[in-house]
Amino acid sequence: MICRHRYVTIIAILTVSLAMHVLALTPAWADSLKISQQLTIYDSLGTKVGDVSDTSQASLPTATFRVGDFKFLLIVYKMTFLGNSGSDIYFESTDCSGTPYMRGLSEFMILPATSIALPGNTVYGFPADSTRSTITAHSHLPYIGPDTVSTACAGTEETFDDAVIAIPLVNLDDYFVPPYIAR
Repeated sequence: MICRHRYVTIIAILTVSLAMHVLALTPAWADSLKISQQLTIYDSLGTKVGDVSDTSQASLPTATFRVGDFKFLLIVYKMTFLGNSGSDIYFESTDCSGTPYMRGLSEFMILPATSIALPGNTVYGFPADSTRSTITAHSHLPYIGPDTVSTACAGTEETFDDAVIAIPLVNLDDYFVPPYIAR
């Protein structure tokens, strides 16, 4: 009986000793390290832009938005937003008036395509299942991206067989003021 008691005591001492050594080896920052559940994007006024839903290979965050039933993703740069289509906004008129069109992306897309153009950093989009048609564009608003040089209406003479009617969804300037930060 005494042997069993000594064995239990020795095991208890070794366990406590090992635990104390492990705690002593824990880095000082481990006590302050917390797991973050979500990164959130804010504008310069502290207005919440949205939660980060993903990041690109260049660590550019994307945020999910909704206008009515239309859900879409935008890439957020420090000073601007970026759509996922890379398409200018085209018009059959010579002065960027009338029905706006975007170039249709792959018919295998499952997310709605978006593009952003001035004035107002307007988000244009179309559902992934939109019908493509042929148009001759006589003017266009350039796609806004980090390297956009001109944002004014410009003349063009291009015919596309993958044009899709672009729906103006929202003017981002009505809601957010750059620069944007994630925290």
